[in-house]
Amino acid sequence: MAQQDITTVPARPWSELSHPEKLDLETGQALDIAGKMLNDGAAILSEHGLAGTDIKLVTLVKDIALAIIGHQVRIDAARLTAQAMSPAGVTDEQRRAQARQAILEAFA
Repeated sequence: MAQQDITTVPARPWSELSHPEKLDLETGQALDIAGKMLNDGAAILSEHGLAGTDIKLVTLVKDIALAIIGHQVRIDAARLTAQAMSPAGVTDEQRRAQARQAILEAFA
């Protein structure tokens, strides 16, 4: 089984992707870039301290970290609001729909 060739599906061109697929692709790439900036920036800061670091890099790392924290706070608040508003006897699908709506409202 391990020696069999694995058939891969070729990547579809950008124009054929749906909006959610495009958003998923771009969000994943943005998170990879943000993670690299945070990790590499933190390593540079720990090696050289603030005095030996470009202030633009420090500002960029700080802004990315604060943006990610801010988004997570809004998502957590929306999730808690959806849970608090869910009466007993509500199905999981209804809870998910309420949570999605609360998250959309939090980012509106």
